[in-house]
Amino acid sequence: MKWMAAMAVAAAVTMASEVWAAAPAGRFVLDSGNVKDTVTKLVWQQGVAPNNSSYTQLSAATYCTSLTSGPLTSGWRLPTKQELETIIDFRAATAPATDTTAFPGTPSLLFWTSTALAGTAGSGWMVHFASGVSASFLTMTTGCVRCVHD
Repeated sequence: MKWMAAMAVAAAVTMASEVWAAAPAGRFVLDSGNVKDTVTKLVWQQGVAPNNSSYTQLSAATYCTSLTSGPLTSGWRLPTKQELETIIDFRAATAPATDTTAFPGTPSLLFWTSTALAGTAGSGWMVHFASGVSASFLTMTTGCVRCVHD
């Protein structure tokens, strides 16, 4: 029975690593300063918001709703934690932990998500692009922004 439990753990680890595999060729399509993810169908802001890590969660959300990028003049928003994690590549040999062809110049810093920390007012999730790890912070903490469009 112990070997069955070990096999289940190994299968779970294998499945988890497949989820975070490096982006296959053609996954990200560049277009007018935006990046289309052919898997999730989301469109990402290719660059990061100006002033790198100077945004609180609220100012990050405000920045995204006012963004105009390429042909997309409205509909931008701050991504959820789950959405932002889809562009993380844990197998990146060096920081940042993302596809640097699709997202050049990504700083290895914390990026805001729109996801609140459940049960804790005034806290939200950020994703660290040096390691790909997500953690909760006070919403007044400053960080970087990369917006998303459905």
